[in-house]
Amino acid sequence: MDLFAKPGEPAAEAPKETETAAPSPNPEPAPPQPAPVTVTEIAPPAAPVSAPVEPPPLEHRVARLFDLFDFSKGPAASTPREGKEPISLPLPDHLPPHPDALVEPAALARTDAPVSATPAVLEQARPRTSTPLAVGIRHRLGKEPDGDGSCFERVAEGPRFCIEFVRWPGEIEPFFAASSQLYKGTKAVVRYVGGRADSIFGLFPTENFERIAAHFARVLGGPDRRHSLPMAVIGDPGARNQVVMWREKTDGGVTIFEIRRADDLRGMMPDTDFGVFRLYRESAVPIFQTVDMSDFVVHSIRATSVATGKTR
Repeated sequence: MDLFAKPGEPAAEAPKETETAAPSPNPEPAPPQPAPVTVTEIAPPAAPVSAPVEPPPLEHRVARLFDLFDFSKGPAASTPREGKEPISLPLPDHLPPHPDALVEPAALARTDAPVSATPAVLEQARPRTSTPLAVGIRHRLGKEPDGDGSCFERVAEGPRFCIEFVRWPGEIEPFFAASSQLYKGTKAVVRYVGGRADSIFGLFPTENFERIAAHFARVLGGPDRRHSLPMAVIGDPGARNQVVMWREKTDGGVTIFEIRRADDLRGMMPDTDFGVFRLYRESAVPIFQTVDMSDFVVHSIRATSVATGKTR
């Protein structure tokens, strides 16, 4: 109300206060942005360019595979391919030393002299004798089963396989004792075809190879053939197996008695713990191309079950 207004005059309105907006605070400055970093990709050094290597022809690769696994050939080895090393090679001039390696040539005439079968001993052996080829005292080709072996047939009416005891002359018999998966003791596998033995196969510890070869050199005379065969031994690509053979012509053909330092006949890989002796016809198929080790394992299990009365 205006106290100084005259009567009858409207009171003057009081001046309105002008509202002044409070000054807004200054906005906070934006944080500085880092300068953009430029990344330059560095290309890796280029690999040297070499001429493409062409693989050898297929026939060469196949031939190499045959060379690698060609360790089960019999005496009639195939003619080597051109540029390849012959399969049949003479034994080296030296063999591992043996306690009985030094022996006088006259000792060869004594059947009880356990000499080592170094090449010199085999060469100095007397000429081939007329002694018939045999395994032990009485195992010869053409024999009939005598009933003292453990036998089975893989297929009905097929070849019959028997594990039989073999008797050797007393001074050499201990060297044929083998403890293997095939059998234990002085035994052999005999295959009968048509009721007659056509092949005999046995094992001996590899370390007895020289003694056994020397024994037969005294009994049979000098071997008809000595050679070596390649073996597929892991870690030893140049491994070779030493083989000594005696041959005999009969009415039934050529009979061969053979010993090998290592057993490279039973499977894909050779067993260097055991050597092999075998008696067979030259035209006969090797035993372990007609039967497998698994067949002998199964037969052994069945025979044990029958013996203990645990058959089903």
